[in-house]
Amino acid sequence: MATSLVTSNQGHLPLLQPSPVRVLADAIHQYQNAHSVENPSLPFDDIEVTENAFRSSSTQTPSSFFESLTRLSPNNAVAGPSTPSPLDDFSRTVVNSLASTSASFLVSSSPLHSSSQFPRYIPTSISPSRKRKSELLDFEPETQREWALQQGLAAAHEREAAQKAMMGGMQSTIILQGMYCDSLHGQLAAQEEAKNNSKKRGKLMGNGLPCYLSGDAFYTRVVDHEKAAADEEVAKQARKEGREQRAAVLEEWKKTEEARKKRNRELKGKYQMDLERWKEEKELAKLEKRRLAWKKPTRGKLEAPLPKPVLAEGTAGDELDVDGDDHENASDEDEEE
Repeated sequence: MATSLVTSNQGHLPLLQPSPVRVLADAIHQYQNAHSVENPSLPFDDIEVTENAFRSSSTQTPSSFFESLTRLSPNNAVAGPSTPSPLDDFSRTVVNSLASTSASFLVSSSPLHSSSQFPRYIPTSISPSRKRKSELLDFEPETQREWALQQGLAAAHEREAAQKAMMGGMQSTIILQGMYCDSLHGQLAAQEEAKNNSKKRGKLMGNGLPCYLSGDAFYTRVVDHEKAAADEEVAKQARKEGREQRAAVLEEWKKTEEARKKRNRELKGKYQMDLERWKEEKELAKLEKRRLAWKKPTRGKLEAPLPKPVLAEGTAGDELDVDGDDHENASDEDEEE
């Protein structure tokens, strides 16, 4: 199922990132600055120039900070530490800040809906890696300072290459995650639509379509929705009238059946009385040694039960079992004796 026109009111110009992205980016910068170990007071000659000196010393950023942020999210069930840490306090501040942005549903305990729009990722161009001033590395250093500068330039080249490779991997991961989220968004919208269609009620608002109310797709869905609702109402009324008609027919059938059973009981009662009188007359004739004057009485034919009204197809099938044993009971009663 195709998702709603969620991009009809979103642009991809080189503008500011959405507010949730800015909140999280500012938080990362604050976290990095709080854990910086740079000491500008040291003399240049006392700085040991190594590859690690040009890398970020805040190794906790990709692990501790994001784990704490995920742990504090109401939608995540990750077990946290027994006592909160300063990092948890910082993450809680970030969660509270995200609650006032367009991505507040990410830090809310309410279930997600297809109308919840995640901030679209705006990819940026990554320039090819070029080793600037690389000719300076071809000279033989004459002083300790020149050697340190060459080492710093080489480390800067490596750091730039590593950062661009990391940025390429991050953008690729984000694009794949966006494709995954779009797929989940479509499945969630399909589930909500199926649920609404099963109930045949509700409105077409809140599933992404209001982004483009004047579009042909939305107008067609409105027409189909109204037609389906009208058809369902007509079918519901027809089922109701069918149940009422069958209830009246069934009530008449019950009365007729009761009258038939009463007549059959009277017929069988009269037969039993005649049979008893005949038996007494037979015994008396035997004692008097005379011929029996009248024949043995016979029971007349009992009235057969009328067919029970059958429920028409498409109405409530549960009513078929109402008094479902009446026909069998009547047959059993008629076949006695």
